[in-house]
Amino acid sequence: MIASDGPGAQSRRVRLAQFLVNWRLLLSLVSVAFCILLATVIPQSQFDTSLDALLTKSDPFLPEVEALEAQFPTTLEVRFALTAPPMRPYSIAASSMHLATSKSATPKSPTPRA
Repeated sequence: MIASDGPGAQSRRVRLAQFLVNWRLLLSLVSVAFCILLATVIPQSQFDTSLDALLTKSDPFLPEVEALEAQFPTTLEVRFALTAPPMRPYSIAASSMHLATSKSATPKSPTPRA
């Protein structure tokens, strides 16, 4: 048993638990309001990704980075490529299509070729 886990520590835990249970609605509203306040600030945040913010003018690495940036300019465009997973042969969609085609009219005999 740790020295701080005496009867007083147990009493503090019970009081804290009772406080949290008794004031749970108000605490929930305060936390939601705080989250909304933080969410309104997010669109205003900006990042300075320029070389001046990352490297000082006396940095020996700066000429190499500037040459690389001149050779491969960056754009403000981001592209995403999304691919669907391959369809399994006996997936729900495939089996429902098979059932729909097999319930159609009686199979037709092939037409004779001339």
